[in-house]
Amino acid sequence: MKVNKIHLYVLVGLVLLNLGFYFVNLNDFFVSDDFDWLYNAKTSEHRLTDYFSANYYGERGVGGSYRPMVNLVFLSAYKFFGLNPLPYHLLNLFFHIGTCFLVYLLTLLLLGEDKNKQKIAILASVFFSILPNHSEAVIWIAAVADPLATFFYLLAFYSYLVFRKKLKFGAFLLSVLFFIIALLTKEIAITLPLLIVVWELYEALDKNKFDWKNIIFKPFGYWLILILYFIIRYFSIGLLFGYYAQTKIRFDLNKIMEMFIALFTNLFFYGRLRVYLTNYLFNNKIFFFLFIFLLITVIWLFLREQRYKFPFLFDSFCILILPVLFLSFGLLSDDGERYNYLPSVVFCIFLSLF
Repeated sequence: MKVNKIHLYVLVGLVLLNLGFYFVNLNDFFVSDDFDWLYNAKTSEHRLTDYFSANYYGERGVGGSYRPMVNLVFLSAYKFFGLNPLPYHLLNLFFHIGTCFLVYLLTLLLLGEDKNKQKIAILASVFFSILPNHSEAVIWIAAVADPLATFFYLLAFYSYLVFRKKLKFGAFLLSVLFFIIALLTKEIAITLPLLIVVWELYEALDKNKFDWKNIIFKPFGYWLILILYFIIRYFSIGLLFGYYAQTKIRFDLNKIMEMFIALFTNLFFYGRLRVYLTNYLFNNKIFFFLFIFLLITVIWLFLREQRYKFPFLFDSFCILILPVLFLSFGLLSDDGERYNYLPSVVFCIFLSLF
């Protein structure tokens, strides 16, 4: 069967699978922060370009969040669809399905010549489709930033891999463009340059051809874009690293540990069981570290023939959770599970390999 036909079948399958899962929620009315975004879209007297130099209310230097692409989504959606929730939900679902398909394509590329890569890639995309902790990011309209930013983040990384493996310069230009869009959507995209550096490092080790030029200079343009992003963000909202709920990021090891445990348990469990386990493991950290050690040992025994795939994926997960480690996950509920949307890409590839 031709490769393009297989891709098409996978895409159609993912569309049907996700429609089956989320069909019941497509007419859910607006809730919570949805109304804040809608009110801003309805009453704002700012031009669209103003949001590229201000926060989501169009105000400069007063904090908030810098997400002009989300403003673009809500301003456009409200103009065309008003208070009909269906198109808003379909938009979230569209980017979620697109992300699922990118998980499939990215897994194929990462596994290289593995004879089982097709099956593993399909399984990874299915896992990403059905993971329970994605419900907030897909169903909640105001959470559109997560599937949108993740979609363009994966597109940027995938395009970079195509550029490096097939030497297509056009893929590099697309990667840079997608990276910029992801940055303008949500701050989670700031980790891409570091992810590329780590991929270059493991690629060099895997091929036993260590070249510092690739590790330093290939991602150099992404670092420049990231620095420019922080400068624009600072002059737009007056914050370098803070956001609307926390203007100053404080290094609290206890809080970071709490968030790490919450993110980890959220990958495996859902609802009250996750909340209970998070609190238990936080208060009994020795069991958490023991569990992590045993899990890594078991996975390594099963995946040792993959050589550098396992350590790269493990490092990738740690990189992807960096922007959210200073936030507050819902320890008494599942509020905030959208923070795990991007990191769970790696988890699903892990799961499919295992």
